[in-house]
Amino acid sequence: MKKFSLLEGFKYSDDEIEDFFIEYIDAKQFTLTTGFINSEMRFSTDIGSISKNTKQCKHIKIVIEDIAKGKSMDDIEKLHKIITTIRAFYLRSGEQPNYVIETRWDDVEINFYIIGDIADTTHMKIKETIKSLQSELVTILKGRGYKRVSQKSDNWVEVLTPKKGNADMILLDILRRANQDILTVNAHNQPLIDWIGKIRQSGLQFTTSGGDNQVVIKLKQ
Repeated sequence: MKKFSLLEGFKYSDDEIEDFFIEYIDAKQFTLTTGFINSEMRFSTDIGSISKNTKQCKHIKIVIEDIAKGKSMDDIEKLHKIITTIRAFYLRSGEQPNYVIETRWDDVEINFYIIGDIADTTHMKIKETIKSLQSELVTILKGRGYKRVSQKSDNWVEVLTPKKGNADMILLDILRRANQDILTVNAHNQPLIDWIGKIRQSGLQFTTSGGDNQVVIKLKQ
């Protein structure tokens, strides 16, 4: 019987986990995501949202296709097989089984989590870096004339643009061009260009989302 290596924070590496579920990886039914879980047992990949009580966590999702109809299941054998595999995984790791089974139209989705140690000082330093960079971005965007800019949390900068015109799309285009190093270099753009350089030096990148007349900027590793 294969034993898992004893690692700091987790009892097994990503490679060992993937090796155990190799059948589902080959069938493209398996995903492994590293992130964090808070005191309310909510999983997130956002390092900017961690606190001193946040723990490191690995989220595993396995999707078995075409074995369900609505909330009923047609192929119990396939479901039994994966549950048996998951239980064997937990048995070897010494952890308590912790998984959720949900139907998604014709598919069954199984999610389970492996919880590690408390987020360490390295994670907290990255969080503080993100907080500082996002605060700097607020100042930069206000300097560009955006009046309704706020830092809703350590890693959530929101820009509300006027309803008239396409100010939200214009801002997204400016951010895109700055990230692609094709934004015109001048005094007006230099603070944003410098900010892009800082996030790269910190090993980070930005993402954008939002809705009508809203742009949300977050940072991630």
